[in-house]
Amino acid sequence: MEEISHKIFLIVVKYLPIIIALGYLITSMLHCFGIICYIIPNLFYMSPITALFIICTSFAFKFCIWHRLPIYYAMTLHLIATIDYYTAITITSFTLMFIYLVIAMIFILIGMYLKNRYNKRKRYEIQYK
Repeated sequence: MEEISHKIFLIVVKYLPIIIALGYLITSMLHCFGIICYIIPNLFYMSPITALFIICTSFAFKFCIWHRLPIYYAMTLHLIATIDYYTAITITSFTLMFIYLVIAMIFILIGMYLKNRYNKRKRYEIQYK
């Protein structure tokens, strides 16, 4: 029983950041088109304490950067949304969606770079064993 609960916990911790990042992106795109959905933010948004917990567990279970990158992405979007909410600077929804999409592209490019770097190192290790 303990082994099954351990595997379920690892699966949840492994895929939860991806689901949270997709929730942030979908909500911002819907908001840009004038559709305000209250269900997605309540289900998928992440507090800084939740992000800290997920990052700590990813380090404890030695997950790779692939599983931490969506957490950093969601934290960045949350920070921008918080700054937009609490400051006097008003950002239109289209500008905010553009910022979110640029940040998504940046994180995708970082992920592609890390994947390429990891694969080169892995090929080198296999080739010279």
